[in-house]
Amino acid sequence: MRVGLLGLVLALCGCLAVEPDRQFPAAAPNPAPEFIGQTHLTFMPVHGYQITYFQDQHTSWLWYPGNAISLRAEVKFTESQVCFTYSSKTRNRATGKRGGQPSCIPKNFLEYTKAAERTGDVFGLARGTVPYVRGKCDPTDKFESVTVDADLLRIGCS
Repeated sequence: MRVGLLGLVLALCGCLAVEPDRQFPAAAPNPAPEFIGQTHLTFMPVHGYQITYFQDQHTSWLWYPGNAISLRAEVKFTESQVCFTYSSKTRNRATGKRGGQPSCIPKNFLEYTKAAERTGDVFGLARGTVPYVRGKCDPTDKFESVTVDADLLRIGCS
């Protein structure tokens, strides 16, 4: 009798089951858990040191050399790249390109250019402010160790 009752319960449960992939899609995996809540210091010769705080999966804040404010960006992560969309009122000084359109870079390139990182919004960039106007070759003293290829540093900061 127990097996019969158990079989009946299982059969009823099977009739009421919903195919999760058709009616309730599973949440997409977060392709960027290692970025969220982190402040990254990156270095590229054309830009110098840039500091980016990844507030959440959709928002980042950039402290660009020479800027008196931090710039908010909409961020989109995929498995292989990170796309930043800044306000159409912004302009990239190094390239002359206006904001408003996504600018994407491979994730591995972002990792390659990373010179240091710290947990949290170290500089309070999510307020839209910066502690001071930094120069291109000023990484700040908030990072314990900064690792940049000496040749790249010489090209960008000589």
